[in-house]
Parts: sequence; C-alpha cells; structure tokens
Amino acid sequence: MNDKKDELKVAVIDVGSNSTKILVAKFDSQGSPSPVIEKSFPCRLLNAESQKLGLILPRQLEQIGYVLGILLCISREHASDHLILVATEAFRRAGNRDEVAKHIEKEFGHKLHILSGLQEAELIAEGVNSDPLIQVEKHLQVFDLGGGSLEIIESINGRTIFTRSLPLGFLALAESINFQRDNAVDDDLKKALRETIFNIFMETGLSRTGKAKLIGLGGAIYYIRKIIVSRTGQQVGQCTHFSLDEISALADEFCTMSLNERSSAFPALPPDRADVFPLVCLVIEQLMTYLRKECFRYSTRNLRYGVASRVEKTKGSAVFSP
Repeated sequence: MNDKKDELKVAVIDVGSNSTKILVAKFDSQGSPSPVIEKSFPCRLLNAESQKLGLILPRQLEQIGYVLGILLCISREHASDHLILVATEAFRRAGNRDEVAKHIEKEFGHKLHILSGLQEAELIAEGVNSDPLIQVEKHLQVFDLGGGSLEIIESINGRTIFTRSLPLGFLALAESINFQRDNAVDDDLKKALRETIFNIFMETGLSRTGKAKLIGLGGAIYYIRKIIVSRTGQQVGQCTHFSLDEISALADEFCTMSLNERSSAFPALPPDRADVFPLVCLVIEQLMTYLRKECFRYSTRNLRYGVASRVEKTKGSAVFSP
C-alpha cells in the first residue's frame, strides 16, 4: 500500500488487440492524476486465424499470461493501492472471452473486466478530460485508434453527446480486406481504401460542424510523432499537433513501400506496427478529411487514465458492474 495519505496510486492494465499496457498513476488530494510509469508490450490478439475462428487462441493466451506476469510485477514494485485489468475489442469479439477471463482470474487473482464499446468510449472521454492542456477546450471530438476498433467521442463542456465504436482498428481492417502486409499498396487499392474508409465515416452521423477541437489518442499516433520528430528535429514535447498534409504525406509514402522498406526507413517503428502502418495513416487521414479538420492534437490521457480516474473516484469499489 502507498504510505502517503495524500497520494493514491492506481495501476491499470489494458489488454488491447495489438499490445498490452500498464499505467501506474498517482492522484493528489484534488484527484488529479500524474503518471508514475507507463509500459507497453506486444501482444497481438487479432490475426487471420483468430478472426476466422472467432477465438483467442491458446498461444495468444500463453502470450497474455507472460505479459501479465511482467505487468503485475510492475504494479507491485510501485506499491499500487488498487489494480484493475481491462480488455477491449479483441476480447469483445472472441467467442471464448468468458472462459479466457475466468482462466486469467484463476491464474492471477484479478478479475478481467471486458469493456463494452460504450464503456470504452466513456472511459476514454474521462481520460481526455483529465488532460490539463485540453481542459480549457469546451467542444471536443476525440478519436482513439487501436488494433481492434476506432473509438470516436464528442463532448461539450465535459458532457458526452456522441460515441461510436467503429471496425476501423488497423488489425481488424487489415483482416477484413485481406491486406497484403508485405507489399506496397498500389494506387488503385489506395484509392479504394480511401473511399471505403470515408464512406464508413459518412454512415456514423458524426457532426461535421468544424467547431470542435479534434484530439487523437493511441499508440499509432505515438509512433507517428516519433517519425515526425526524427525527421524535423523537434523536441518530443513540442510535437503535439499534426496536420492533414503531414498525415496524407505519410500515408502516400508508406503505401509506396514494402514491409522491408518501411522497417528500413523507419527503424523506430516496431514490426507489429510497420506491417499495417499504411492503414493507420489512411484511417486518420480519412477521419480528418470527413470532419474537415486541418489538424488534430495528440493527448496521452487515454483509456487507462479514464479507468484510473474512475477507480480514484470510487476508491476501487464497484468500478464496473459485476
């Protein structure tokens, strides 16, 4: 347990579709969070076989167990007062999700909370609202691009007015179109992908008024930032806004490259991102195009911050329904 009475430590482990991550955050007496440590480990749960069978496969469960063992050690090392485990799209779509969740609880002694799309969106909104650089904004449109899904939230004065979970996560999209990850994307396919993605956004009913500030979350944007920083020489902390022109240029560039060329040109991009990064850029580009946004701001206050904030408010009691 944490000895400082004015600081509560909360650890959140997020079992995602492409990676599993931990946030340990401390809360001051006013309930404001600040990160103690954040770590991410590759743990891909969506692939052709798992998609076809609609299951989390035994070797994937073994990988989850290995990563969870590491992350639980991190939580203990930082003397977290509360620890909570959540899972998102890969678990939502798995036919054996309840069986796997029970196995994890038995193995590690912690319940795995499988979030609905609506719960995930609400917690993302809560996380973004904890960002001191964004709290001054009254009208927000937020997107969180993961491997399994794309969450979109719109809020006014902290009140959520729109949420959608779309099947545009980069892994889910890759499997749905049988994306050839080793190859370059030719112009005809790139055009077709842009049209398909744009049309999905057209069907959402998401407002295109242009008044809201667009905020982007997710590991994919973290790596976009790393690429831009490496090219421009900016300080990481200064690289917080990304233009439509920058994203479109990256989309076009990545589409011309094979997987080997992407990995060679962008050594900071790990293999579990490089294989689908053309799709990452195209999804963000088409969302910005649909919303008529010339730029978006990156925030690190993601789902995990929202879960941690919910735990802090309830002091760990009944965060989610049983």
